[in-house]
Amino acid sequence: MNSTNYLMNIFKLTILLHVFGNQFVYSQCQGPFENTNISKSQQTERDFLLTFYKETRGPNWSINSDNKWTNQSHHCCWFGITCNDKQRVTAMSLVNFNLDGILPTFTGMEFLRIFILRHNYLKGSLDGFFQSDINLSKIENFEVSFNTLNGTITTENMKAMVNLRIFRISTNYGLGGDILPAICSLNKLVIFSAGQTNISGSMPDCLGHLTQLSFLDVEYCQNIKGRIPHSISELSNIVRIHLSHSNFYGDLPLDFGQNFKHLIDLKLSNNKLIGEFPKAISNASVLQVFDISNNSFNGRCPSLINLSKLVHFKASSNRFTSFPILPRLVQNIEYSDNPLGSTADFQAYIAGLQNHISIRIFDFHNCGLGGIIPPEVMRLGDQGVMKLILNDNNFIGEIPEPLTMMYLTSIDLRNNNLSGMLPTKINNCQSLKTLDIRGNPNMFIGALDKASYFFDYTGQSHIPDRNCTCPSLKLLKQHGDGSQILTDPSFYNFEGCRCVSGTFGSWGLCLSCIPGGICRGNAVNSTVRVPTNSWGYPNRANVTKLIECGYRNSGFIKACNPNGTAECFLHWRDSRFIEYEIRCGSEGMCRENMTGHMCQQCINSSLYKDGNECLPCEATAGMNRTALSVAAVVIFVIFALLVFVNPLITKNSGNLRVACRRLHLTNLKMGVSEFILIAVQFGLCVFALRSFWTFSLSVVILTLSLGRGKSNYLGIAKSFIFYSQTLGLLMASNLSVVIPGYDAITSAARSLSFRFRGLQCFLQNLQSESTKISLLVSLPYIAIGILLVFFILFVICKRYLIPASLQMPSIAYGIKDHYPLYSNKYCIPIINALTDSELLLLHNLGGLVLSMSGMVSFPIALRGLKGIHPAVLSNSTGSNDYYMKHYPSIRTGTWEHYAILVPSAICCVHWHLFILITWRLIRVYKAKYNHIKTSIEYNQEEKEFAIKLIESFVGSVLLPYKDTHQYMELWFLLRQYLLAVAFTQLPMHSVAATKTSAISLILLFSLSLHLRLLPYKKRGKRLSNLENWLEGFVIGGLIITNIGAVLAHNAMSYIQYFGKELSTVDESIVIIGVLVINGSIIVAFPVSLIIRFIENGRKSLKFNLWKLKWKWKRPEINVTTKSFSNDGRKEIGSCNRTSLNSQSLEMYVNSSENRRHDFVTLSL
Repeated sequence: MNSTNYLMNIFKLTILLHVFGNQFVYSQCQGPFENTNISKSQQTERDFLLTFYKETRGPNWSINSDNKWTNQSHHCCWFGITCNDKQRVTAMSLVNFNLDGILPTFTGMEFLRIFILRHNYLKGSLDGFFQSDINLSKIENFEVSFNTLNGTITTENMKAMVNLRIFRISTNYGLGGDILPAICSLNKLVIFSAGQTNISGSMPDCLGHLTQLSFLDVEYCQNIKGRIPHSISELSNIVRIHLSHSNFYGDLPLDFGQNFKHLIDLKLSNNKLIGEFPKAISNASVLQVFDISNNSFNGRCPSLINLSKLVHFKASSNRFTSFPILPRLVQNIEYSDNPLGSTADFQAYIAGLQNHISIRIFDFHNCGLGGIIPPEVMRLGDQGVMKLILNDNNFIGEIPEPLTMMYLTSIDLRNNNLSGMLPTKINNCQSLKTLDIRGNPNMFIGALDKASYFFDYTGQSHIPDRNCTCPSLKLLKQHGDGSQILTDPSFYNFEGCRCVSGTFGSWGLCLSCIPGGICRGNAVNSTVRVPTNSWGYPNRANVTKLIECGYRNSGFIKACNPNGTAECFLHWRDSRFIEYEIRCGSEGMCRENMTGHMCQQCINSSLYKDGNECLPCEATAGMNRTALSVAAVVIFVIFALLVFVNPLITKNSGNLRVACRRLHLTNLKMGVSEFILIAVQFGLCVFALRSFWTFSLSVVILTLSLGRGKSNYLGIAKSFIFYSQTLGLLMASNLSVVIPGYDAITSAARSLSFRFRGLQCFLQNLQSESTKISLLVSLPYIAIGILLVFFILFVICKRYLIPASLQMPSIAYGIKDHYPLYSNKYCIPIINALTDSELLLLHNLGGLVLSMSGMVSFPIALRGLKGIHPAVLSNSTGSNDYYMKHYPSIRTGTWEHYAILVPSAICCVHWHLFILITWRLIRVYKAKYNHIKTSIEYNQEEKEFAIKLIESFVGSVLLPYKDTHQYMELWFLLRQYLLAVAFTQLPMHSVAATKTSAISLILLFSLSLHLRLLPYKKRGKRLSNLENWLEGFVIGGLIITNIGAVLAHNAMSYIQYFGKELSTVDESIVIIGVLVINGSIIVAFPVSLIIRFIENGRKSLKFNLWKLKWKWKRPEINVTTKSFSNDGRKEIGSCNRTSLNSQSLEMYVNSSENRRHDFVTLSL
């Protein structure tokens, strides 16, 4: 009997039983339900059904309101419930009813025969069914498939259901039990479906005894083990065999298929079956699905030509060595992963398929096929083939030209050895959706018109080894969507590939972002965004990382990439895209008018470099060359007058009253003129936001004039020199704010470091760093030469051009013979040849050189340490990639490098020599100075003149300090050197850097030492400790500036790095605080000078604060003459006069010319 008809009769019988069974209770369904009309056993069933309704969330069942289970109707009338003539429940059929819950214990259901709860959401075990009042021997249908049940069905439970016909428990992954041996006792079994469950055991040999079995399903049961029993061939009524994915092994019986007259569906895939497949399968004449893939069948594939109804043929992943012979109407041919080999005549096989008009899938991938692709393959597309799969073979040559291929939607030719271009008529395939030619490296896009395709990024593929995602090609067609061409990116030279996030590159090669750069990726030609003030290291043509561009020596004035627009990119050296290098573009990399390594050079000689800018020479602060030249001449004249006028006036004027008056008046006029000149230039700096070298030179001259000889402003001058030189470095290294006056302040501070802005425009040689260093270290020696020339000219002028009547006589004739300072035999001839005024001038000039040497000691130490700093280490690309740390445009090993290195070394030697000379001078002259002051061997006039000579020479070293603290000068020099080491040799690129900490520690120690000792002399009656408190104020301000400026710089760098504006209160407070403190210090210096100037001028000047008028006091002249014997030791007589005019003074002096050892003391 036909199995299909048999199943249909069973279904009809079930319906008839349901209908005729219900006719007995039909009358009960017409009216209201009354509990008095049912028996106790019926009430028990009713109570269970109500419990079942509640436990499985009955209100949520998928039934309409008319069929709901309610107390108003008889339970035999409820939907899915069938009762017999005795109103006892015989069937429960609730398929796809949205039942959700755990099955309760079935009580009172003794007559239940049909139990169908498929396609619901039941959970828990089946104990409530099997361990209940149900008579299992009456169960005919047990169907609970497609739920989430678990637990175990025992062998005893199975054997008890002797009348079981249909058993469905499939797709309950947690449901298990060793039930397979028990099926032999179920002689009436028609359907056994236990696929996708956890059942275990092995298939019994008695399986063939189940003559009525039509459906055997145990697929996807991983716990089943063993062989497929040979008795399976005896299942003459079998319709479907589903045994795939269940670990069966061994071979099949030779008569497998001999009796399968009704077999429609055979699934044996994904097992471990071996041997040749039985040829008897050809007797299964109605077979439609043949799936034996993923086994180990070998030999020749059985002929299936007689299976005229075969639709799906799947024999992939076996070891067949011959092509399958299939019926004409087969639709799916899946024969991949069989070792057919390159000798198989694929072309002949294709030719034999020309009459197969129903093929939809043709899959022969990974079969080892070789040779060229037969042109007949493309004709399959006109016969109905929709998917052509020939990937992972050894086909060579070009893809055959297609015809129309009106049905073909997918072609897979991956991983072959195809070459050439795409077929020219590929666009004619109107149904084609996908063409996969990946893994054919010899194929190329060729001359395919770019207008005929575009890149499709919706189906892009990731290439891990290249860090990119590449699109597919899509061919444009006249109708419908384009055809997607899946290719290797090499097919189109990686043209449309995009770098993944965090990488950069082009043409399909994306590299990890270089250190210091910003890579966003997600672009075809992805670049590296260069942060502001960053430079490609070691050079722009071969970048390995991005580093900060040189020093932070202009705050926000960045030499490198000032606008943040520069980019680095992957540059290919050849057209084959094999060799590459990382380059940074020139556009936006350097500030305007700048070039060279780290943008440290000006583009031409018409510009001068100022920090991180190159400015035009003609536009320096709005001043032209003529104005600058005039200003330079004025400054030089004032300098000459300030330095040399005192000896010239006081010693060469015959009228003492006029000499005194000229002295004070000239000093006053020159000082006021110098202050006015500096104020004017400062104003120009404020309004032009630029300073120029004349302003810097004025500051240097004024400071030098205040700090020389026996000046009363030595302490103030020393503090100003230290403050300005240190402040210039701190502010230039960490902070720059564009506000009126700030540039002038920093320029004044940098002036005493001898960095004259714009001077290069007049002296072109100063463009070179080596020239600047050489000039700086030579400055004291140049000054010595110039001053010696001036001294010689002064001596000639005094002796030969000024009449003798206008020259003053010698004040102390005996000093040369008795002053022990010049006892050296080499000095005596020179000293004896000079007059007193000439000797005094020589000492003044020596003191001037000593003051200048002290002023340039810090800049010299700084430049020397910069030049000898070890070169920046680079990668292994060669010595040409080493650059000087502090001169990043200078490459090591070049003459520019040595031109800086040699004078820098000389600077270091000079500084050490200077500190030794200073120590020697302090030691010698301190002893001489104290000896002369306390000695009784010399008279008062000799002492005063000797002290005056000492003070005019080493006064800048000794006079500012108390007698017990004159060695503090050595500490001040050492402090400068330690600061120079910190500025040049220590790290500088973070807030907590060693440099910042070291500078703060040096300044803190210096402040504590200064406050402990207060080394400067007390001067004046009021504010006697002015110099000491000013020095402490300066050091404290520098400490705050160091920390505050670094914090502000890093905060602003952080904000600028992320593209934000400086708008927060904290950073503004830091900047304002630093500027206020330094503004207060700068104001304190001129105020201190004015205070000392007023105190020093009270003896000869009257100052009316309200009328702002200066009046001269009449100078009182005390003249004391003493006469000594010829041996110079015995005083003969003396004379004192307190009021003389110039004529009487001259007469008196002339009258005493006959006395050899007379002394005249003039005091104001």
